[in-house]
Amino acid sequence: MPEYKSIRTKGVLEERRLNSGRFRVLGFKRQGQFVYDPEEIKKEFLPNGFVFAPGIFNNPKFTEDTIWEFYAIPGDNIIAGGDIMFLDSSRDYTKLDFQVFDIYEDVMVTAKQFNQPLLNRYFNEVTSKFYIHQKETLYGPFKTVSGEVVPELGRHVNLFGRLPRIHEINGRQYLLELPSENNIIEKIECYTRSQLADWFRREVRASGLKIDWNEWEHLLGTWNDNGEGLGRFNQVGNFMEELRLSHQEIKTLADSSATLKNMYKQSINDIRELIRQEELIPLLREKEVLEKEILSLNTRIATLQEESETLNKQRKKLTEEYQFINEEKDRLINDIKIHTTVAEKTNTSSVYDLRQDERLQTFEVRVFEKTGDVYPDLKSFAKKCEALFGEDVNVRKQGMLSFFQLRQYKAILCKQVDWVIQFARLTNNCKLFIQQVEADWLKYECLYRNGLRQCWESAVKNPEIIHFFLLEDINLSSIECYGRPFLDLLANRRQKLPGLDESWPPNVWLFGAPLELDKQENFGLPLIRSSFKYWGAIPSFDQINTTVDVSGSYLPLNVLYDHGIDAPIQMNDYFHHE
Repeated sequence: MPEYKSIRTKGVLEERRLNSGRFRVLGFKRQGQFVYDPEEIKKEFLPNGFVFAPGIFNNPKFTEDTIWEFYAIPGDNIIAGGDIMFLDSSRDYTKLDFQVFDIYEDVMVTAKQFNQPLLNRYFNEVTSKFYIHQKETLYGPFKTVSGEVVPELGRHVNLFGRLPRIHEINGRQYLLELPSENNIIEKIECYTRSQLADWFRREVRASGLKIDWNEWEHLLGTWNDNGEGLGRFNQVGNFMEELRLSHQEIKTLADSSATLKNMYKQSINDIRELIRQEELIPLLREKEVLEKEILSLNTRIATLQEESETLNKQRKKLTEEYQFINEEKDRLINDIKIHTTVAEKTNTSSVYDLRQDERLQTFEVRVFEKTGDVYPDLKSFAKKCEALFGEDVNVRKQGMLSFFQLRQYKAILCKQVDWVIQFARLTNNCKLFIQQVEADWLKYECLYRNGLRQCWESAVKNPEIIHFFLLEDINLSSIECYGRPFLDLLANRRQKLPGLDESWPPNVWLFGAPLELDKQENFGLPLIRSSFKYWGAIPSFDQINTTVDVSGSYLPLNVLYDHGIDAPIQMNDYFHHE
């Protein structure tokens, strides 16, 4: 078991639950180095390699599927089976949004120069710092400014010799660690067209030549630089026609003399009206037609979206109804099989045909009377009972938390019958009714006359004594048949049970122990999750120590209610057949 402390952690935020979330741990710092091994992560962040982040989505900075570096600490009030480590919201945290893009097209002019206009086709909408991965080589960092891909600083990016650790989320790749400066092999040039144009003008001015554009090839032929300068000249040559026909360039040239300026103004006046008649007006008319078509298409799209949403809702409803009918069909078939077998193997006269005083009572009552002083609170009682759950510290913590469910839930699922019996025994203040469900229980009367009525009436007469009604093999028959009235009572659809004057007494709890289907093949019915919506659930323990010594204290009823601990439950262990 690791010794928990504040741990520097990297993780991806996922599994939103209301305003809380969970980080899947990608790495953690140990002895000055980050560890990324999944097995080591699971050992350090029990039980499944996650960190719980209560209320994290109250901060708008946090969104799902983002990577963060933060501190994790052992949590308080850990739920049964929940995450041991919690986000330390008092410490700093950093978003790791260094995205990496793979490029397969050749985007280099030379080995030391990027074709920057070609990069703009890929990354003009990226808003944060990013890196480029090509042929096992990493370049960066880059950023975008007004739709232009440029180095983060200056006019050069780094070429790195080793690819750092990368994590992928929904098809996007992110660096978990920034490349080290010690890993830089060399600097790679990344000039924009405007920067190339500025450089070119400086070179022309410095050469003292009066350039005739038709003599461009002659200029390249006289250039003696075989390094970066020649590469830049080649890039300038690639967009020379664009440079020649640029309106700004023409205007700048016109400003150099009065004669050219007059020619420029007269040319503009001559062609302005011609352009408006031949180009602008037809374009405006075409634009108006296109806008009407777009409006019509948008209206049609909105109508189709509404129809699609309606059809999806109908399909979902029909699917749920179909699944429900199939489940009910299977349950009915199983019920018929079970009751047919019972009818064949029993006498024609039922035990319920006997007079009431001749019926066999199949429940047992065990009484654990008060002794000694009272436990001051439920935590003291739970601490006394921790030896029930073995030596494992985490299992003991889950077991102690299970006692706190009784404040919220009046009916609780429990796989181990011994847990209920030992709980009752250790209170020294409990009356325990033990009854098994029979295969031929089809009516509520079967439950009512086999311990439920007696437990209810005893609880009303003895309001200070805790009463447990333990119902074994609850799925040997359909609980939706024999137990429907008290299922309705739990759901507040009824105010009291048939045959009983009192509503649910505050000193009564019902524990249901299902028959494990995988241990008894073709025997017992699967539980329906919706029927147990208002039930608690005790975790499954490998063993229950039945030899724990009973102290000289007893547990009063009010202690089960007087605490502020909510113990969330996990029902999935009881519905693994779904």
